[in-house]
This record gives sequence, C-alpha cells and structure tokens, in this order.
Amino acid sequence: METTIAIMMADLSGYTALTEIHGGEKAADMVQRYLQLVNESLVGDSRLHERVGDQVVIVSSSAEQLAYTATFLFEKVHEQESFLALHAGLHYGQVVQKDNAYFGSTINTAARIMSAAEKGKILCSKEFLEQLPVNHAFVTSSKGLHQFKNLLHPVDLYELHCCIKNISKTYVIDPVCHMLITAPGKAVQLIHQDNTLYFCSAKCRDMYIAHHLS
Repeated sequence: METTIAIMMADLSGYTALTEIHGGEKAADMVQRYLQLVNESLVGDSRLHERVGDQVVIVSSSAEQLAYTATFLFEKVHEQESFLALHAGLHYGQVVQKDNAYFGSTINTAARIMSAAEKGKILCSKEFLEQLPVNHAFVTSSKGLHQFKNLLHPVDLYELHCCIKNISKTYVIDPVCHMLITAPGKAVQLIHQDNTLYFCSAKCRDMYIAHHLS
C-alpha cells in the first residue's frame, strides 16, 4: 500500500564513543531516558515508529506536527544534564507500507539528511518545508543543494532552528491526544501524586483517569 508521510530520523551524537568509554549500562540508561523524552515530545498523531540502538524513527501524517515534535524533543534533550546532543533529518514523501514497515526513496532520503546534520542540528528537505502552513511558526534557513551518495537527485536542505515564533517556553502536551497546549493556565488540569497534568478537554482528562488511575 502506498501512502504519504512526514518522517524524522534522529540519533544521539557520540553514542558509540559513550558506550565504549562508559560501558553498556550507562548507554542503556541514556537510551531509556531518551525514549522517555521522545514520548513526552510527540505532538498530534506523531508516533515512534521504530528504534534501532540510539536511532529513532518518528512518523506523522502532518509535517507541522512532526516539526513541533522535533523542536520539543531537541529542547528537552538540551535541558538534560550530562546528556548527548541530537542530530536529525526530516523529509516528506510517498512510501510503500507493508505490515508495519516503510520502504522507498523517502526513507533513504530521510536517512541521508540525518547523516548530514551536525551535532545539535535539525535539517529538513524542501519537500518537508513546503508541507508546513504558509504562516508556520518555525524559523528556518537555507543550506543549499546537497548531492547524496546513491540518490539520483540533489536534495534542497534547510535547517529547522530550535526556536518557535510566538510560542512561549510555557507549553505542555496533552498526554492522551498529544495536542499542543500553549496556554496551560486555561487547560483542564488534574493533580496526581503532586504532579499537575494538563488536558485539552474534560474528555481527555476522563479518559486518562479511566485508563491510568482506575
């Protein structure tokens, strides 16, 4: 089956060296924390599709939702103490889906874009950028055309900077539907074990209570 997706590939810069120097247990602990940060950053229908070692593949039907996910993930990683930096590639295009796997040049291109991203950077293709709304909230800059090995055509790359226009640092994500909430003070709230959870609606709050607290 053919479908069109937004895809993000990201991994931890220096993970192999960390494993060699500090051992597998330290590396495993970092990946476990990394996956927790990934799940906390998912916006909309963005979902963790696959993990291999320290590399994650996140997919979404929406480039905008995936861009928010990428930006929030980088911000969360940056806030960690004694943590490795990320680098990531974002692309948008058609794939062939068989069972729970994706195939096609879109996957290969996303991997190449990730490999070109420097530590702490997010690169995206022009195809991805063109799927964002005209008045999108992201700051981008052109990196020019890049010819990658084994790809027929050069890829027009842009850097997606880790800052979002007109959105304060005070944002939360609904733990049920993953909706972005930029005004937590107006959200439906639930206090559980001294932690405040924020929801887009009473429906999501009630679903959380039914599935996690009952």
